[in-house]
Amino acid sequence: AGMFTKSYGEMVKVLGVPAKIGATFAGLWLSAFILTTLDTATRLARFAWQELFEFTKKSSAGFHAFITNRWLASLIPAAVGTWLVWYGGYAVLWPGFAGSNQLLASIALLTATLWVKNVQMVKRSFQLLVLIPALALWITVFSGLVWFVIVIVPSLKAQIRFAMYSFVIVMLVLAVVLLIDFFAAYRRGPLPEAKAEAAK
Repeated sequence: AGMFTKSYGEMVKVLGVPAKIGATFAGLWLSAFILTTLDTATRLARFAWQELFEFTKKSSAGFHAFITNRWLASLIPAAVGTWLVWYGGYAVLWPGFAGSNQLLASIALLTATLWVKNVQMVKRSFQLLVLIPALALWITVFSGLVWFVIVIVPSLKAQIRFAMYSFVIVMLVLAVVLLIDFFAAYRRGPLPEAKAEAAK
């Protein structure tokens, strides 16, 4: 942060703004950016935590109310984040996060494949224009994450090794489940609504 604010101050000095004023402005901007980013991240983590326990709402209303309490659901992700920062886990979490982003991209392409096949009902050759990149991306990212688990994670500090194993392995399992769901939907063929629309 210090390097950023000083550099910004030196940069705006060329425009006639005193370096100290520029650095102060940069510090205010940076702190506001960090504050709003952390606020958004905590809220999203809270929502995700609450969604994880949605299935307990009917079977155990008391437990659901406790575990999804907004304060507890915010505190747990914040505590995990603090723990990762404390032991340097944030530096190795990034490749896993990048992998999850790319897996989402492959899932988006797989979803688009289902749309062009089961809703638009285009020719198979056009379906392949979406299917091939989707599978190529899925295989590439999945392989990269498996390599990450086998090669990188064992070399991490013991304090964060379990967290990284859990994070990436859960992601890999979900990716396989979604791929199985994709092939099941792909084999089922066009939706009845799409067939009815095409028949008009």
